[in-house]
Parts: sequence; C-alpha cells; structure tokens
Amino acid sequence: MAALGAMPSTVHSLYPCDFVNSPGISPGTPGPADVISLYGIGTYQSFPLLYGLDPSLTFVSRVESLPATNTFSVDVVLTGHPERYPSYRRVAVPLDSPVGAIGPLAAGEYSVRTTVRSAEGEGYLGYSVCSGPDGHQPQITTVTVRAEPGPTVTLPVVEFYNSLLDHYFVTQDASEIADLDEGIHPGWVRTGESFVAFTPRHSDLRGRPVARSYGRPSAGLDTHFFTASGAERFLFETSIYGVDWLLETTNAFEIALPDLLTGTCPVNTQPIYRLWNRRQDSNHRYAASTAIKQTMIARGWAPEGYGPDAVVMCAPG
Repeated sequence: MAALGAMPSTVHSLYPCDFVNSPGISPGTPGPADVISLYGIGTYQSFPLLYGLDPSLTFVSRVESLPATNTFSVDVVLTGHPERYPSYRRVAVPLDSPVGAIGPLAAGEYSVRTTVRSAEGEGYLGYSVCSGPDGHQPQITTVTVRAEPGPTVTLPVVEFYNSLLDHYFVTQDASEIADLDEGIHPGWVRTGESFVAFTPRHSDLRGRPVARSYGRPSAGLDTHFFTASGAERFLFETSIYGVDWLLETTNAFEIALPDLLTGTCPVNTQPIYRLWNRRQDSNHRYAASTAIKQTMIARGWAPEGYGPDAVVMCAPG
C-alpha cells in the first residue's frame, strides 16, 4: 500500500454527504499503475468549517489495508484535538481534499469501507455525521482496478489578452477560440501562452470540472473567474458574490487540484498559478510559468492558491 500524501482531487457535488453514501474515487477507472484517491468524507458541518466559524475542529483520516480480503478501511474523524491522532493525516477542506489513497494495486476487485465519526474530548461521541446514529456502520464502495486505465482526452487552454481592459482570458472551447481569433469580440489577441487540461467529461475523474463565472459589467467587472474548487464554487453561488457573478458553465475543462495544505501537485502533473489584479475591475491570470507568475507579482498582482508557492490547479503533464 502506498503512503498517504499529496493526491489529485475529484469531487462532482456540492453535497459532501453524497460521498459517505457512495465514496468517490479518482481516477474513475484506475489501472495497475495508479494511486487511487478516496473521497469518503461527508458532513454538512463541513460548510461552517470551510469559512472558519469553528477553526478548532479538524478532519483527520486514516486508511488501513486488510489484504487477505482485498478491503481497505477509511476512518474519518471530526475532532478538536488532531494531535491525538498521530497516525492520521489532516484533511484540509472537506469539499476538496481526498481523505486518503490506496495503491498502486493489481488488477481486481477491492472494497473500501468508509466511516465518518465525530470525536470530542477523550472519546467519540459515537455517531456517524451523515449516515445515522451508529457511527460504526461503514459505507462500502467497490473499486475495480483494470489492466488498462480509462481513456482521457486533453487539449490546450489558450490565453488571450485585451490591452484596452488590461484583462486576461483563457478558453479551451474551439468556437470561442475561433471567434476571438477572428475579432468577433474586438480587442482580444493571443499571448502565445497556454496550458493543457482534460476536455469536459474526458478526464476519467483524474481532473475536476472547472466552473466558469462571469462578473457582471453592472458590478464594474466584465471578467471571468475559473475554479476547480468545490468550496470556492459554493462560496460564489451562496454568498454576496452570487449577486455580481453569473455561473456560465460548471465544466469549462477538467483539471486536478494540488494538495490543499502543501500545494504539491500529483505525479505527472504541473502547477498552474492564479494571479489577481487587486482592482475593482477584478481580473485573474492563469499561468503555467513561474516566470510569468513572478512578472505579474512584480506588477502588483496577488498570487492565489495553495501551499507556499500558491498553486491553484495541476495540469496533466
């Protein structure tokens, strides 16, 4: 069994209890060389945790292998004392972080038994946050490892710049790229920069759907915002941001998230950085180049992302 560490994230729902009832995995069709990320956490209590209303509570998780039965046990604990769980790993944001990882595994069928519990003081309160009063009744998911991994499709995400607005924009959509190249939307030109991402519904769950929102001109914005984070999307759709931002698509392209604590990207992926212009007419630039990142910071743009290097996404290598 591989050690737990920085793994790709794939979540397709804003309702984390769904993952207790049917724990998710990434990739969707793993092969014998893949490390499999597990999403078995679920609690509506996670929403206030996301926004710091009770920072003393932390999610920790441990994965244990029972090789004789091809079974893995995932124990997730909501606790105010994470230091009491030295053999567990911290889960940074329940909507966006895997609770553990298994593999690589030989081709075959495996069972993952997931339990989500709450702990307080010295002992468990003894309930499962999502699945009823008995916190020791795990939810079971079957994982099939095949001889060959599921197929994927990638295409470039192309960057454009508008000098009149001093705004950047990226798109993978062929019709949008053609319209911008042909000047149907005046003022936009290619910068020559791009990064690779999975096309919608063709990542085999190795990437997460990237939501694209449009900042309304009536709010002084006229810009686009991209996020692969379920927590960020939830914030945009349920807070005051929702007044000024229109959700254009839930899946502009698909891409992995880094480890939310360290910013480390999964194996065979490369960091994508997000820079913000700090202005009322908010605009973001998404770049695969550290040189571009440093240039934008020198211009006064703020880096946004996870870990000390502020990595926001991870593009397939």
